[in-house]
Amino acid sequence: MKTLFYDDVLRFLYSSEMFQQLTEEAQQLFLNQFARDEEFIKSIAVAVDFQERLGKLEGSVPLVTPYEDDGIRNVRAIQRKLTLKDKAVTKGNVTYIPFHQKIDFAAPLIVGLDTSCEMELYEIQAKGLILPLLELCAEQKRDCIVATINDRCVFPHGELTPEGIQRLQHIKMQDEQDIALLFKQALYLFDAYRLKEDAEFMLITANTFASSDISEQLIEEFGMRGIELSAIALDSKRFEEAPLEFLNKVFFPNG
Repeated sequence: MKTLFYDDVLRFLYSSEMFQQLTEEAQQLFLNQFARDEEFIKSIAVAVDFQERLGKLEGSVPLVTPYEDDGIRNVRAIQRKLTLKDKAVTKGNVTYIPFHQKIDFAAPLIVGLDTSCEMELYEIQAKGLILPLLELCAEQKRDCIVATINDRCVFPHGELTPEGIQRLQHIKMQDEQDIALLFKQALYLFDAYRLKEDAEFMLITANTFASSDISEQLIEEFGMRGIELSAIALDSKRFEEAPLEFLNKVFFPNG
């Protein structure tokens, strides 16, 4: 993991959408709290390394996503226009369109964080990998929810909020293994959202459980809702020995 200095931290933050979309006041508050925070700097180092490896990441199953389908992309563009039209206000000869209003067009990205005791070795990396996911959500203007079996951290539209990061830092890898409960938590959160388009549940794990720990019925519940299942596998050897065959995509940040 690279050693980062204060200038590196500032460069990372100011080049990211998740930080830039904060108000200037919120940015300053965040810098005051985290710019010199040792744990947060380690998370940034993990994120920088991950971004440099993006071109080398392997997926377990080649998948054509909706973003690669011109037809669906055109439908989504029309939906955006209709949503803006519905929210537009006309006064006299002037129509006010709320371009700066936060409008959700996609379901949240829910990140399931495996917090079992076996994950303790990967705690710094697991938390650091959440930053690139926040950046992705910030670019797509979708919420990101980091869920554990006991807690959740909500980042509206991927915004890098002090409250969210502080809550994330307080998460410890010391729980008993209950991966099925984590999947059920994700289903509950998805059902709480009205929007279902592009719904994705991404698990961050070192494969601390067996595929049989998750019932076929539970996996079918995700399929019925059109939720894509993916994972960041921190232990590629374990995954090769016991692959999670129900996943649509798997990424291996450690090669």
